[in-house]
Amino acid sequence: MEKLIGLTQKDVTKTVFICGDPKRVKEIASFLDTPEAVAENREYNSWRGAFKGQRTLVISHGIGASGAGICIQELIDLGARTIVRIGTAGTFLDDSLRGDVFLPTGTLRLDGTTRQLVEPEYPAVPDFELLSAIHSAVRMVDPRVKFGLSVTSDLFYAGEEKFKNFKKQNIDAVDMETSILFVLGSLNKVRTASVLFFDGNPIKWSSGDYDPRSTQLKDSMFRAIPAVLGAALALK
Repeated sequence: MEKLIGLTQKDVTKTVFICGDPKRVKEIASFLDTPEAVAENREYNSWRGAFKGQRTLVISHGIGASGAGICIQELIDLGARTIVRIGTAGTFLDDSLRGDVFLPTGTLRLDGTTRQLVEPEYPAVPDFELLSAIHSAVRMVDPRVKFGLSVTSDLFYAGEEKFKNFKKQNIDAVDMETSILFVLGSLNKVRTASVLFFDGNPIKWSSGDYDPRSTQLKDSMFRAIPAVLGAALALK
């Protein structure tokens, strides 16, 4: 069966980096040596290259857990054994700044995709060794790096009251894909981690606190992404 991501086994490396926005793939690949486009089908845009001599792949998964789940499962089927998401997220932290790096240590699963895969009580957690390595590496270039609980929701416009309720539960961030990454990683014994960059506070969207293309966010990514690549690729 032809894969929707447009790749074959020879294209997929052991360590893969994924992101939502197809345009961000080229930005991440710019940190690689001799980056080149591999495939493009629907929301799945992929580039490959090498980082400090190690081959790797970057591919977009689009918006939401359903499409991301297709991408992640097909990558696993084709041989990926470490998958790191590099993306954006909203934050509920009052002291956060645009572009702050956040590493989820666990994710509340409010997406519909994982609910069809596992029981509601099934945890969505990253690989501890991978998360620790990324945290140590990012902290060297950005001491503001944070970690904590996140929520993955199918609803982008969930409403201010819903977001305030997450904050009351000490959930620090919200995105739309991390839970499916963690669940598929656990089900397939694949190492996963999610590296999120804050693009605003959903509770304050009405006052304009949202900008996924801000200079601060781009600068933060420029500092942190090489550290993330190096940490993930260094694990054996």
